[in-house]
Amino acid sequence: MDNNDSIKKINEIYSDFRLKLGDIFNKKKILLKTYRSKIEEAKIKEVKESLNNLSK
Repeated sequence: MDNNDSIKKINEIYSDFRLKLGDIFNKKKILLKTYRSKIEEAKIKEVKESLNNLSK
């Protein structure tokens, strides 16, 4: 393997690594967004139940 082939292979590996890392960060972002949404839904449900209990 000559120098140019080595550089080309390193660039391919690096590009693949960056794509995979980007995918991981995007999945993390989506999971955190879903998590926040579920927590907000749970808080709203808790408040509604508290209000219902107070009105009884």
